[in-house]
Amino acid sequence: MARQSRITTFGPHVLDLRAIAHAGQSQTGSKRTCEFQLTDGGGAVNVAKKLQWLGEHVSIAALIGRDEMGKLADARLQQQFSNLITIPAFENHRISVLQGDQCLTSRPASEVKAVPAEVRRFLQKSRCVIVAPMTDEDFPLLSDLLQGARRSRSQAVLQLSSSQIQHPEHCFALMRLATVTIINDSEARSLFQKERMPLIVEDIQKLRLGNVVITSASDVHAWLDGNYFIVPTCPVETVVQTVGAGDVFTAAFAAVMLRGDSWNACLRNANRSAAEHISGVKMNEALVDRVRPILPTPHHPSGLRRAAMLLVSISVIAILEALLRI
Repeated sequence: MARQSRITTFGPHVLDLRAIAHAGQSQTGSKRTCEFQLTDGGGAVNVAKKLQWLGEHVSIAALIGRDEMGKLADARLQQQFSNLITIPAFENHRISVLQGDQCLTSRPASEVKAVPAEVRRFLQKSRCVIVAPMTDEDFPLLSDLLQGARRSRSQAVLQLSSSQIQHPEHCFALMRLATVTIINDSEARSLFQKERMPLIVEDIQKLRLGNVVITSASDVHAWLDGNYFIVPTCPVETVVQTVGAGDVFTAAFAAVMLRGDSWNACLRNANRSAAEHISGVKMNEALVDRVRPILPTPHHPSGLRRAAMLLVSISVIAILEALLRI
């Protein structure tokens, strides 16, 4: 019997197809000789693989197609994960064509609008569910999933896609249900229609969107339990790959969060893992230790107003005490 997992990832499985051109061969006309490499991808799979590498025993709930590609995906997943449940959710399985550091992906919406009972029981066995990016058409399914996680007292880490970002009210509703939402800086600017991160974080606080982490190539901005963190990313000398860095960040963040470590530790470890993925080399521990939050304290207008009012109150009390002594 497979042992219980602390973390389950949820989202579509994607078959990644990469064309690798043969080097050193003469080419004629527009044709080039190459090999095709088929790998397993999608946010849920990528995060699960990284969690396994970190030593976590992970489960995966994967949405697949009902076609032959979906059957192939199911068989491939069975070989990689001992705790697995697949949900036939698409007419045609998702496929991604990788070109260098870019990818072209088909993203059909799931035809499943609510979490099936057997999938809900599967998810309830874990302490944390990581929700991969999907489409806005999947809002009913994701809303049902996150509400179920809250009822079962499981933590939920939410990732959002560019498709979902185009519908702010749906995004906000999902963010309020999640334990933590992780998005990148371009998605955050598009979602909140603002350029400066402090203004975006102020909106997160005003709209009561819960805990949010915003990743970028320079700094990570995070609003966590009423504290505004700005954490510099680990420096990378050589960029090997950037695709999948967000999934690596999410996996490392969730693993440390479940250990009960501080938000500071979650952010620093996630930064390091993402940098190692991008550079292909292990980061120097001493260098990572120097990367600390710039602002690990409450920093928003309402907090500043409360602080100012408190100082005024103290001053008034001191003046009254002085008058009484006269």
